[in-house]
Amino acid sequence: AEFERLLPLYANPGGLHREAVEAKQELERARKTIADSIGAHADEIVFTASGTEANNLAIQGLLRPLLLKHGELQAITSAIEHKSVLQPLAILDREGLYTSELPVSSEGLVAPGQLAEVVSDETVLVSIQLVNSEVGTILPVRELAKVIRHARQGRTGPTALPLYFHVDAAQAPLWMDIKVEKLGADLMTLDAQKKLGP
Repeated sequence: AEFERLLPLYANPGGLHREAVEAKQELERARKTIADSIGAHADEIVFTASGTEANNLAIQGLLRPLLLKHGELQAITSAIEHKSVLQPLAILDREGLYTSELPVSSEGLVAPGQLAEVVSDETVLVSIQLVNSEVGTILPVRELAKVIRHARQGRTGPTALPLYFHVDAAQAPLWMDIKVEKLGADLMTLDAQKKLGP
């Protein structure tokens, strides 16, 4: 099947020889297929080795430059996030990041009202998963995105900080619609092995 067809493609897609060009074409075809499935552009898709690496790249890649430029900043997440979200945020504490962990209800949900209470002018990242891997709750990401959009509207002027929404959707693709625009996500983590991929 597909795996057997791709197995001979071992070449570095950055090379110029025939095998490398074939590998590059397959890589770009995969990038476009994934982008189309989530309503993104192919040039917005970044491949990593795992969902853990993707979460780390999204969080540290976004926050480190902002912390270097602005100093102390806030991130908001939930108490039930995967460790690959919680640990990078904890590490950045040494660099001036203050992380607020929102509690969840007995059903494992984050209330949009709680997010509205905690978000401040210093918040630059909200990272909330779409589906919890342990109990299977589906978090109200669209409603949380509305809170974030409202907070962004209040940020004007040259010194206003950006506010990004990261959604760890690694557990979601086989079960629900994960179009980035509908979810309101600026960054999204997916994981091939959770979507019948290699």
